[in-house]
Amino acid sequence: MCILCKEYILGKIKRSEAQRNFWEMVEDLGPEHAEEVFDLIWNDPDDSKRQKLQQNYKKNEVIK
Repeated sequence: MCILCKEYILGKIKRSEAQRNFWEMVEDLGPEHAEEVFDLIWNDPDDSKRQKLQQNYKKNEVIK
């Protein structure tokens, strides 16, 4: 998982900051992951995807 995803999903950075960070590191993400991150940050207005990912991480104890 990339640092941008982790920080955004955990709520450590706000959407506006995640969007700014995305453009700084988009070339390093690779095309497939860049598309996933873009969708998560820009096309999830009610944060439902972010909340589901956060629950999955906590459920699997990936994040403590």
